[in-house]
Amino acid sequence: MKISVRGTKLFVDVEGAARRWRSFPPLFLLHGGPGGNHLPMKPCFGFMRRWFQLFFVDHRGCGFSDPCPSRTLDLRNNFEDLETLRQSFGFEKINVLGTSYGGMVASAYAARYPKNIDLLFLIGTAGSGDFIRAAREYLAQHGTPKQIRVADRLWKGTFQTQVQFRHFSRIFDRLYVRRRTGSSWTKSKPLVDFNLDALNHGFRDVLPSWSVLKELRKVRAPTFIGVGKHDWICPVSQSEALAEALPHAVFKIYTHSAHSPYCEEPRSFQKDIALFLKNVGRLCEAASDSPPTRRVGLLAIAIIV
Repeated sequence: MKISVRGTKLFVDVEGAARRWRSFPPLFLLHGGPGGNHLPMKPCFGFMRRWFQLFFVDHRGCGFSDPCPSRTLDLRNNFEDLETLRQSFGFEKINVLGTSYGGMVASAYAARYPKNIDLLFLIGTAGSGDFIRAAREYLAQHGTPKQIRVADRLWKGTFQTQVQFRHFSRIFDRLYVRRRTGSSWTKSKPLVDFNLDALNHGFRDVLPSWSVLKELRKVRAPTFIGVGKHDWICPVSQSEALAEALPHAVFKIYTHSAHSPYCEEPRSFQKDIALFLKNVGRLCEAASDSPPTRRVGLLAIAIIV
């Protein structure tokens, strides 16, 4: 479905809408990029239907969402769009999961609207533009001369064609994903092109000077933070900074993964999510006869250490 949001329309894929609309707590899932789309997330996070109603969001101008002027494709508009979606669907509070750039949007949303979040999931992401410095250092140590050369187009935000971006993706394939496990990973040709304007604007103009680490200290939502040990674009140090900033966070490093531990180590990842949710819910057992949306509202009082 498409939802009118702040001068544009966003595509939102609601998993199981016809069968379970409003019967489970809402989880908004935010994709990477900048410039990607929600499709790669669906096979990896479908297991979370056990606990949540899933709302896969395409950021403005991306995926199946309506085109937008390049100047509006930035982090602030992304998290303000999410707040408008929350209001449009009529949710008092939401749960938010972000991977890579989507995690940056999620953390920025949590910093701006801490009282509107029950649970937060940050996977392979960062809380500041320092991730660019860390990625360049990782690449200098572990990358090939060709990868270091091709990455210059990413840092400078100079992608002009989809051919250039696909060339970059092929060159960096083994740095992004160390292993592909089961049906949760597919390597087929993308059904939707990357929005290169969003990618270029993000890396060139927005992300280098961005940070919400100080603001995240006021976030009280229990948070799950996961990162691959070999993540090159959002190295482990960036998740460590998030874990230090967020008061109630569980932090897990996946030793066999790079940028997508939810696809590379799905069994471990899913087990960890289930354990996280079980621990968070302990204080809510007394309210088990309350509506699910109310129970999730109570989850935020749990302290996870």
